[in-house]
Amino acid sequence: MRLRQDLKKAAEILAVQQGRTLQDIFNQALELQLRQVAIGKAKQIAFADHDLGVAVDNLIREDYYS
Repeated sequence: MRLRQDLKKAAEILAVQQGRTLQDIFNQALELQLRQVAIGKAKQIAFADHDLGVAVDNLIREDYYS
């Protein structure tokens, strides 16, 4: 995997400051990103529509109660 040099350097500094491995920092960052994507997908609203075969925008009362 090729990383931007500035991101890699920032991750290395963070790893040293926190006493963790660079791999651990990358794993956590990837996990957080994937979790955010999954949350975003879960919040999408799906509208199910059905074709009733006839137009229903011009129905009158007799159409409902006949």
